[in-house]
Amino acid sequence: MTAFGALFMLGDGGNTPQMVRVAPLGTSGESTAAMSGNGLKPRNADADRNRWTSIVIHHSAHPLDDHQSIDRRHREQFNHAQLGYHFVIGNGSKQLGDGQAFVSARWDGQLDGAHLVSGVTAPNSGDAVTNANSIAICLVGNGDNRGFSPSQITRLVAVVNRLQKDFGISDNQVWAASDLAGMSNSGPGRLFPFAEFEQRLALED
Repeated sequence: MTAFGALFMLGDGGNTPQMVRVAPLGTSGESTAAMSGNGLKPRNADADRNRWTSIVIHHSAHPLDDHQSIDRRHREQFNHAQLGYHFVIGNGSKQLGDGQAFVSARWDGQLDGAHLVSGVTAPNSGDAVTNANSIAICLVGNGDNRGFSPSQITRLVAVVNRLQKDFGISDNQVWAASDLAGMSNSGPGRLFPFAEFEQRLALED
């Protein structure tokens, strides 16, 4: 598979809020709240509709995970100032419910992602895919060891669909991280339902 996109209806298999924002880690009074409207509008900055030209899907590589534990790893292992992804979609193993999407402070501030190595290019076009022009979405779990839940996939395609509409990102600019040069271990893993995903996309084109 070289790329994938999504034109899905937003669906939710349970009562878990679809989107949540959590106060930045390290601050007092951390809170979680359901989001309204399209849920993806940045809170602290205006979105530059010409900037974001691609979407990259990762996995966290850990079955028991959430935005908080990923944030800690990014700070400790990579010396990031904060979580490197713009969005994280939970599997219910920790603080994020199954299919619940976390909107990070990085997205709210419209900051570059911290999810790609330098020099990454798209396989077919050779266009640069960078932290500055790609939106990073992480699925909690390890897609090389276990498949993702239906709720995670439904939420993923809904988020991708919304972002595509908001920023004019075509299906061929939505990438599995492992399809990009130098990112082979970044998921979403061999058990991600690529064929099903593409079939469902084709139905919506």
